[in-house]
Amino acid sequence: VDIVINLFNPGSHTYRVIRFIRQISYYYLVSPNERSEVYDIVTDYDGNTHISNLFLNILHTAFPNIKFDHYEYAVNAPAGDNKVQDFLTKVTDNNRKKLIVINSKGGGDYKVLSKQTIQRICSDLLASKKDYAIVVMNFADDSIYNDQIVKNPFSSLSDSLYMVINSYCLITPDTSFVHFANAFKLNSICIYNHMGSSNVSWAPNYANAL
Repeated sequence: VDIVINLFNPGSHTYRVIRFIRQISYYYLVSPNERSEVYDIVTDYDGNTHISNLFLNILHTAFPNIKFDHYEYAVNAPAGDNKVQDFLTKVTDNNRKKLIVINSKGGGDYKVLSKQTIQRICSDLLASKKDYAIVVMNFADDSIYNDQIVKNPFSSLSDSLYMVINSYCLITPDTSFVHFANAFKLNSICIYNHMGSSNVSWAPNYANAL
């Protein structure tokens, strides 16, 4: 590994994080803001700009002779097997409808779309009179599902990600799917709560996202 970046804030987790990192073979150990002799590179980051600026700053510091002006996410796209392909064909009526995927849940109770929010989004989509197929992920209350609003049938991340990659638009709270969507430049609507600088630093940050 060339670079290991510890994004944990200084505090009670520091010892356990460093103990884990010590088991990895690396060239540079990097931390934003945490001054300690265990780190090879320390950069300043106040959280009021996008996280990509931190990564660019780290690259500039670690490799001063190489010019970086931007970076992009890279994710290896999973291969959709027959069951996923068959589901997409069925739910979109053989690609006649545009697939809208709604992810209801992120990491933490404060990153969750409520039942009322999901129902309102679905109602507005269906009221538009456009040919949309709607699939909802990670929502256990079966009362929202019907012929027009379909529950994600896949339990694996790779199958769900393949479905998202092949959608017309992703609607999601702040979670990893925001960054998956960035990697594939998908149309996406990202719903963030009022978490201050977190909404800036972890925003989708690409042209096809709102």
